[in-house]
Amino acid sequence: MTRSAGRFGIAVVVSAVLTALWAWPVVTHPHTRILNGPSDATSTIRDYWYAGHVGKTPFTLKHDSFLAAPEGIELSPAVQVANGFQPAVIWPLRRWLGLVAAWNLFVLAGIVLTASCTWLLLDCLGVGTPAAVFGSYAVASSGYMLDKAFAGHGGLVHAWVFPLLVLTLLEQRRRARRLPLAVLAGAIVALAFYVHSYYGAFAVFTVVVFHLVEAAHDRTRRRATLTSLGVAVAVMFAGLLPALVAMRVLVGAPGNGAHPVAALQQFGARVEAYVAPAQWTPLGRVVPHRLRGHLDFSGEPSLYFGLSTLVFAALYQFRFRKAPGGLRDERFVATFALTLVIAAFVMSLPRLFSIGPIGLPTPAWFIGHFSTTIRVYARFGVLVGLGLAILAALAVNRIARTRGTAWAIACVVVLVLELTPTIPAASWVTNRVPAADRWLAAHPGGIAAIYPLVGDEPAAARLQGREYYFQRFHGHPLFSAIVPAMSRVALALHEAAQYFSDDETANILATEHVRYVVLREDVYRELGQATPTLSKTDFRLVATLPDALVYRVLTKPQDRADYVRTHAARLASAIGIESPVDHFGSGFYGAETYKFNTPWRWMSQDAKITVDVPDHVGQLQLQTLAFSNAAPRMLTLYGPDRKVLGRFNVPTAMTPLTFGPFDVAPGKATFTFTATPGPSVLSTSDPRSASVYLNQPVFTPLIDPNS
Repeated sequence: MTRSAGRFGIAVVVSAVLTALWAWPVVTHPHTRILNGPSDATSTIRDYWYAGHVGKTPFTLKHDSFLAAPEGIELSPAVQVANGFQPAVIWPLRRWLGLVAAWNLFVLAGIVLTASCTWLLLDCLGVGTPAAVFGSYAVASSGYMLDKAFAGHGGLVHAWVFPLLVLTLLEQRRRARRLPLAVLAGAIVALAFYVHSYYGAFAVFTVVVFHLVEAAHDRTRRRATLTSLGVAVAVMFAGLLPALVAMRVLVGAPGNGAHPVAALQQFGARVEAYVAPAQWTPLGRVVPHRLRGHLDFSGEPSLYFGLSTLVFAALYQFRFRKAPGGLRDERFVATFALTLVIAAFVMSLPRLFSIGPIGLPTPAWFIGHFSTTIRVYARFGVLVGLGLAILAALAVNRIARTRGTAWAIACVVVLVLELTPTIPAASWVTNRVPAADRWLAAHPGGIAAIYPLVGDEPAAARLQGREYYFQRFHGHPLFSAIVPAMSRVALALHEAAQYFSDDETANILATEHVRYVVLREDVYRELGQATPTLSKTDFRLVATLPDALVYRVLTKPQDRADYVRTHAARLASAIGIESPVDHFGSGFYGAETYKFNTPWRWMSQDAKITVDVPDHVGQLQLQTLAFSNAAPRMLTLYGPDRKVLGRFNVPTAMTPLTFGPFDVAPGKATFTFTATPGPSVLSTSDPRSASVYLNQPVFTPLIDPNS
């Protein structure tokens, strides 16, 4: 055990040195650089800054008034508790290191620990040094790990929980006294949940796969296997009690963690992601641009653990698996690793896996009928990589024994040449504050809107990503920050104020109490667009800076709720809410041509219209033209629940009618028109019995001011 601990210490040092060489710009400038560029890393740093700015912690912050201003966004402290490993490490470290350096240490430590713990697992299996190096390098330098580090997914970089868990499960199997190690396995699973909720689910999956393989491998130990599994599950739930209590006690943003079913398709793994070299490696340049774009749209752009890893894993299965002279428990380890690879690969696929014109349902399809909490099934690929690394290490170990250490070292060299990313790693300077943000810092107070807004342009999206981070330097609330947690009203106002060619943009900015408008001329040039010319009656130029113009909003603000009600249809259209499709049912005669080249219909009584209400519609408004047959009638509109939605006295002359706004749920909704008094004969030449003549109704989706 002492020798294993000593070798593990060496592995930590070697991993730290190699990681430092790769991330040299960040290591030498820990306070002012981060990996890659603006990402979830800079967003998280900014969010932690805001918590401290308002005297809170990530575990107590419930509202962020500096984003989607003036309304702000609701936050859930329970989410931070449930994924508490990251904030629990970074939050205290910030006092000594600062937020940027604390973040860098956290991410780089995740890479080092993942490499070292994979080494420890393979070393305890008994493989030689070259084989252990091969397996640990395949996991820690994989496209998956590099993508997580560059994307700023701090918790997901800490994949060391999986080799530690597998090592614990193997030691549990080997020893007569299993329960203490079953307790440890349960504790590691609980820890995995705190590292990241996804990793907790993956750890449970690993434990289940392991015990199923163990039960199938040795039928005489099934009772002991079941007992160990039960103990691990009980300890896991005990460890998760703080998170479970937090979900009940801590009040914050509502939500059940559900995602659209379509996300299970988009964020499933593409098979090509396992074999296409990561873009950060030299071989990444050979991947076609179209394929790279296809992978970028998926859940994980790279699940690449090395072609040589795949080759050696396959070689072990077909060449060495049944060969004599294996390690202790090698056959069981190989069976478990292969089962983990296959099971995790299937779990990682989109909900429908296409083979030609046929779409086959995967586990995501079945699970999605009960829960869509897990969205990115592609992340199961990390378990595929671990299983492949174990199999490949076993193969390299056999090669070392049969052909000599030099051949095994050659295998490692091939992998290193294949997986080693570009050195040094790309980095971004975090304290190079733009002139406009320095100007804002010198002029406190007031909400700022920084243009161009996101739209569909990548350059504008990059600008907003940078400005999200630079808010910690100037301290102004941002109208222009678009975040998933913002309300539908805030999102609609944001989308409706995209361009200054729209006359309502100034009114929206004023209504949202925006004080400063910053036009980033450098980004407009990047987009190939001219910097907008703002109306002098609505805006006053207050600063001309390098690459930016700053304006003060002059337009008088309106009451926000009144503005939203007045422009509800336009705001709904701004966020792409489609108009419902209606279908006429009983109680109407056939369509006729009367005026305006639109259909008109006579109604008899209890005339029904069925409407297909799209998702995200909160309210509808019905508008039509009508006149009554022979005498005035009272026209009443009933909702699906027979609730009265409106009444109009319809004269014999054509008159416009507007019903609503009224609440409606997505799906099919049937509305009923009733006229009082009832129908009468139209004329001596037209014996039909009818009451009111209706023009084609128009159902308009509205934004609810309270949504």
